[in-house]
Amino acid sequence: MQRRETLICGGIGGGARKALEEADIKLYGGVTGEADKAVADFLAGGLSYNLEIQCSHHHHGEEEHSCGNHSCGAGHCH
Repeated sequence: MQRRETLICGGIGGGARKALEEADIKLYGGVTGEADKAVADFLAGGLSYNLEIQCSHHHHGEEEHSCGNHSCGAGHCH
């Protein structure tokens, strides 16, 4: 069986999505909740995810950005 790298995350920007695709890393985006539960669900074949979710909320000059710091209902994550 061939090993494939995997990323489980919440919101993610278009540039990061493209870079992951080019690196042949499988993306499971739009996941919420606890990381341990997400991994367990993934391994059991029952992870709920949304490939359409993207983070587009960026402030220039910020050292770090986390979509976990705002509500996706605020119009920043799609």
